Amino acid sequence: MNYVDPEGAYRLLTTLEAQWLAGKHAELVQGLEAGFVLGGVVLVGRVAYGTASLAPGVSKVSAGGGIELGRFHIDYAYRPLDSRGDARHRIGVRWTP
Repeated sequence: MNYVDPEGAYRLLTTLEAQWLAGKHAELVQGLEAGFVLGGVVLVGRVAYGTASLAPGVSKVSAGGGIELGRFHIDYAYRPLDSRGDARHRIGVRWTP
């Protein structure tokens, strides 16, 4: 649900989705994204919480952010894996025509 017009200077939205993974229980994921436009560059931050862990020791919380430069987007996500502090980092790059 968009709370602020995403075409304006600020962004605020939430997401709620259900995931069914083969051999696993269903998971409900809630997310929040907030951001703003600064001189044509969009900066966003994200946080999400899933009701079920993907595997033993994997955190239910993830966080990340992104930069949008016109049609070019770079996204980053972080999810702690276990109590030792190991983590998973993901980076995505996309171009929208």
